[in-house]
Amino acid sequence: MDNAVNHLPENPALDDKWSIGIWCIMNSDRMACILDIGEMLLSNGADVNRVEDTIMRLGKAFGFRDCQVHAINSSIILTMTSPDGSVETRARRITRIDTDLNKVSELNNLSRKICAGMTDPEKIGSEMELIGAKDRTPETDKSAEVSCGYTCDLLSWVMAHGAAGMAWVTVQTHMNVIAVASLMEMAAVIIPEGIEMEAPSVEKAREEGISVLESPLTAYEICARLAAKGLQGK
Repeated sequence: MDNAVNHLPENPALDDKWSIGIWCIMNSDRMACILDIGEMLLSNGADVNRVEDTIMRLGKAFGFRDCQVHAINSSIILTMTSPDGSVETRARRITRIDTDLNKVSELNNLSRKICAGMTDPEKIGSEMELIGAKDRTPETDKSAEVSCGYTCDLLSWVMAHGAAGMAWVTVQTHMNVIAVASLMEMAAVIIPEGIEMEAPSVEKAREEGISVLESPLTAYEICARLAAKGLQGK
């Protein structure tokens, strides 16, 4: 492995996502790796909130105890606490900004794979059993990974704080719920308290590949069970 590392540049080229992936796995400076991914996302037009979310998830996957990040279009400021308790802050200036959403999508997929390789991701099927949920979309993939849990009924707030792979608990049942879940690339929508999602919304969820689960538990009970099992919140 040391020989492989020696073949890499001192810093991977920011237009080469695979170099960054190898850098993350092999290089001991994980903080630099995280900043590289954040820089590449911002440089290619990624949303600032999504960049901050990705950086925080990578920090947790790499074993940092705490991660505080502030990103704007021109810079990233990152503070992380290592497992030994040491705290370090670094800043990265963004000097090049283009719009390449294909590259952003590839980087998001790469980040999910990095995180999945370092954690034991939850699956939709196991979550469904845990909360005693009825599956309204049996056609969707229940082996899909769930990255985190969240509960909120205000759609504009969810759009600002949602994340890919999220399991979203809400009492809302109209079509816009599925539109938001699809836009944010969520894994599942969970409806609490035995509420039934509207039929057109269920049909749209099937088309979009979004799992819809209906549980007899309250939103509080659902979140408590998911958290007790180890699923992190947003």
